[in-house]
Amino acid sequence: MNLKIFSLRERPELIPLVFSSELDSMRPDFMRHDRTAKLYFGAGVFSRYLDFAYAGLVDEEVVGRAFGAPFASNIEGRVELPDGGWDEVIRWAHEDSLLGREPTTISALEITLLPKARGLGNALALLNALKQCAKMAGFSKLSVPVRPSQKHHVPGMPMLEYTRLQRPDGLPMDSFANPPRCWRKAHENCPLFHDHRWNDFGMVTMDRANIRTFRKC
Repeated sequence: MNLKIFSLRERPELIPLVFSSELDSMRPDFMRHDRTAKLYFGAGVFSRYLDFAYAGLVDEEVVGRAFGAPFASNIEGRVELPDGGWDEVIRWAHEDSLLGREPTTISALEITLLPKARGLGNALALLNALKQCAKMAGFSKLSVPVRPSQKHHVPGMPMLEYTRLQRPDGLPMDSFANPPRCWRKAHENCPLFHDHRWNDFGMVTMDRANIRTFRKC
């Protein structure tokens, strides 16, 4: 499966296909009713972010998408990643757009693939598209809100505490943080899995040197 990736600025005709019912159904239901999301995805505002939104195609069929939100960091009130996570990043991006404030970094918002396009490295290809987008904009960091696979089983546990849970063999408890052994050996320092800079909402910052491409063995 040869995935081709285009920004929605390059291919605006793909916008309706990126928001197909099939791809939208991959989102958790609560995200489809999030009012804050309308500040990014809503009619009249989404066009501001087409340079940070991507479609993944196989044989001209849209099988995946990725969205990023540019915002200004290291200003008053924004010296750290927000405890408000995904929603707060969107609010920051929206505020910056209204004020004409120049962004200095990007946060990923979503990477979604149809089931038939999973397990082939396509998610990492879309993540790398966001990484390249950050580089081309002159930004040095990409922030990524994540939702570990089994976190919903302990919704009341703070994210930082959860990320420190270990199995008897010493590896992280959550399957999200446990790539295959051959990946761990090659990329054991990758902060996507092992970084300590988490906040309680589950956001982690990865700099350009440490966002690595994983290859299957």
